[in-house]
Amino acid sequence: DVWTKIVLKVLHNPVLWGIALGFVISLTTLGKTYLKPGEDSEIKGLAWINTTLAWFGACVSPLSLFTMGVWMQTEGMKQLVLISPKALTLFMFSKLVLVPLVMLGLAKALKFDDETGRAAVLIAALPISLASFSLGNNYNIGEAELSANVTVGTLLMLPTLIIWNVLLDAFELFPV
Repeated sequence: DVWTKIVLKVLHNPVLWGIALGFVISLTTLGKTYLKPGEDSEIKGLAWINTTLAWFGACVSPLSLFTMGVWMQTEGMKQLVLISPKALTLFMFSKLVLVPLVMLGLAKALKFDDETGRAAVLIAALPISLASFSLGNNYNIGEAELSANVTVGTLLMLPTLIIWNVLLDAFELFPV
């Protein structure tokens, strides 16, 4: 049955296990109390966990760039040009305009302080991560669309962040 296949895929996916474990650690005081280097409560024998996780985290972007590069070299350019400009414009508008607007509303509704609110809006305006391409590539789902989103979003990142900063300043939202 379909649900059994989905559950088995999820259970056999180490990326999802890592995300779930990281989420649990971040919700508890385990990481903040016992794994943070330099803290009085740090357990010296467990310092390798923080170092190892930081090392794995630092590997994500280079490996994702490599994967995207290999995909683009072998088949990506053929598929990349097939993406309609209308679809790509819609993708960019939703990610670089609508998502930050939603975050702006959430930050105001949740009464974020100025620094946190501005950071939340600006982070929401960043392009999608390279890890999304790696996941899409792994499951053969939307590689061309994800690749185009990463590529064009990265090219538009600096102007987008400048525009969002100017808009936040102009409307006196989350001044810093």
